[in-house]
Amino acid sequence: MDYAFAPGISDQAINANRAAMSRRPATFVFDATGVRNVAEFLFSANITSGLLGAGDLFAAGHGSAEGELELPLDSTLPALTTFESVVSARASGSIKIPANLNTGHNNFYLTSCLLGSDHCRPFLVMLKQALGNPNSVGAPKFLHDFASANNGYYESMVYDFWVLGNDKGKKPLASRDQAVGRFGNGTFTFFDGTDVPAESWEQWVPPAAQLNLNTTSVTQFPFDFPVTVLFGEKLIVILKTKASWISQLDTVTFTIDSNVVPVGHDVIIDTLQTELPNKPDFASHLYPVHRRHHFNTLEDFIQGWNWQVTPSNNTLKFVGTRYKYHLWIPVTKPGTEAEWIYNFYPATGTPTINFTPDNHPYALFGIV
Repeated sequence: MDYAFAPGISDQAINANRAAMSRRPATFVFDATGVRNVAEFLFSANITSGLLGAGDLFAAGHGSAEGELELPLDSTLPALTTFESVVSARASGSIKIPANLNTGHNNFYLTSCLLGSDHCRPFLVMLKQALGNPNSVGAPKFLHDFASANNGYYESMVYDFWVLGNDKGKKPLASRDQAVGRFGNGTFTFFDGTDVPAESWEQWVPPAAQLNLNTTSVTQFPFDFPVTVLFGEKLIVILKTKASWISQLDTVTFTIDSNVVPVGHDVIIDTLQTELPNKPDFASHLYPVHRRHHFNTLEDFIQGWNWQVTPSNNTLKFVGTRYKYHLWIPVTKPGTEAEWIYNFYPATGTPTINFTPDNHPYALFGIV
């Protein structure tokens, strides 16, 4: 018997995740409000396994490309789990999997976007240690989608292709042509390693009126993306899934202990160059903040944002912003006419399972 939990009842995506998992074969799904964090989940699963036997563990929470998980590990840690939260849990032992559930063959899987990507691998490695080194820990490499349709739930993956604006993101892109060119000049590949064809960007980037390149927050423009679904050996059905264009004013926020307010770009940069190497999250760290935000060095991080500084008592709040643009494109089978890769969990009857974390015909999960 496998065990799953997806806490909260006000998030539509998490609700769909939980509903789909409840229709997964041989899976016990805990109540949405009864189990609130990973520690409680492991406690409850351990008790239940005395009756139903041990199996794999599934935990649902939103993930990000910066290695953050919207799922608390225990009652003492923040609701947003960062690398530092996992380090704390490892030190306390609060999420160490009980021996009855950690038999050497059991796996722990997050159904959380992007945390299985190569970029987020340090997060998964530390999580595996905090869990007491089960057989494996895994998460999706891509955006992980659960959607209701046809009296059931579809589970699928979505690529998150993204580029920055001009001047390394400090200025917005100027036109649709520039957006198409920026994506076309990137090194984007499908999950099998093949290059995204150059002509795809002209097809996927929406009309100029829908792009809102100079956004002050986040704007999303969804559009239909036809995919084919093969039933049996001959019947092909075309479905319309959703793709999206996202214009984002990406942000990063942190504080520095000081009452000396830097004025002007050069002084702000000098202050950051002096102070950030002293912050534990940035220096002498297995997964420093600048790497989480896709910068190779701390200096690149400092130079890569538009900075605003706000004083508060004896601290300074630094907010960095940059322009970032995404195309969310459904994952389909390479070498086909957009054949969709999906699982389907009907209200009644046997689910259609085309991919799982521990069965890798498409290598959609990162495993450590």
